[in-house]
Amino acid sequence: MISRRPGIYNQSLPRTPFRPLAGARQPEIDRIDMKLVFINTIALWGGGEKWTVDTAVEMCRRRHDVSLVAAERGAIVDEAARFGILCEAVPNTWLRRFGTLKRLRRTLGENPPDLIVANCGKDVRLAHRLGGAAGKAPLIFRRGLDRPISDHPFHRHDFRAVDAIIANSLATKETIRASFPWYGEDRITVIYNPVHIEAFERYRARDVRRELGIGKERFVIAVVGRLSRQKGHRYLFEAVTRLVSSGVSLSLLVVGDGELRGSLEKMAEKADISGITTFTGHVREVQPYYEAADIIIVPSLYEGFCFAALEAQLMGKPVIASRTSSLPEIVTDGRTGILVPAKDPGRLAETILELYQDPERRAAMGSAGRSMASERFGAERIYDELERLFEFWGNRSQTER
Repeated sequence: MISRRPGIYNQSLPRTPFRPLAGARQPEIDRIDMKLVFINTIALWGGGEKWTVDTAVEMCRRRHDVSLVAAERGAIVDEAARFGILCEAVPNTWLRRFGTLKRLRRTLGENPPDLIVANCGKDVRLAHRLGGAAGKAPLIFRRGLDRPISDHPFHRHDFRAVDAIIANSLATKETIRASFPWYGEDRITVIYNPVHIEAFERYRARDVRRELGIGKERFVIAVVGRLSRQKGHRYLFEAVTRLVSSGVSLSLLVVGDGELRGSLEKMAEKADISGITTFTGHVREVQPYYEAADIIIVPSLYEGFCFAALEAQLMGKPVIASRTSSLPEIVTDGRTGILVPAKDPGRLAETILELYQDPERRAAMGSAGRSMASERFGAERIYDELERLFEFWGNRSQTER
């Protein structure tokens, strides 16, 4: 059950007071403690789920009252338990879900939140149906994917209840505008995903190459992310097959898990690259795998905001990424990495070979990427932006009650 008793959230988190970065623009309204509900009912772990959990944890650290609504047996439920944040698990079956939603409505009616943040279309629908019980709580839709949204009248009814939209890139914002031409542009705010610099500097050291039997001099490329069609793994596999056929000696790390794992393993076997390919499955700490690689590949067909491209640069690694969606906003072509056309294994193979043959260029790109990632996407600055937006709507909610 969602509870509103103060002090029940994550007692293990550092309870340091909110301090903006030096030189950061101060909020234009007085700081308030808010009751926030984040709804994300996606079961698998991905960028949106990482954003939800990380943001919930940070808002707890800043002394806000936070609850989660997530899919039963989903990854968010486990992460919420790990951080001590209360979470209502929503069952998959409608019969069992009915009782859960009834409880949620009663709880929200007794303790209305100041703000609800929904992760995707079905979460917006859920939030809209809970909206009456939640009083006048504003609804924010956080869009993390650069894909069109259905503007069917049935869906439009729910999205008209959305007070503001957070887009995680300029590309995502433009797609939202194209999908919802009737929605006010001034209510769509671009706030990039944050990267936790401190966490990356405090990971548990591991020699992944030694664990996997990969020599120190071996050239290693890695792809990090959910194993789904969106991520474009097949095109990377085709590129690797071409490189191996031309005599290039390398190893491929496939970091992550997902619905395509079985078919990708079969693809590697059929292409005769299974001997140089390692599927790691889901890993909690990705830093040692970035560290083990010489280049990070992001062959995505589309993105909202790619954590892997940003994290790789923070680890000082050059990135070869598709020239699509928000990736040009994250990877500076020719400086922190190289952009290539999506779905083009030939060009991808050529670009990998270019960097394979030029270690000095790889090092220069890695250094530039780390500097850029730290300056543009530091978590504290971005969470300041999020908190200001939450406070604007939370303050409005408290005023109207």
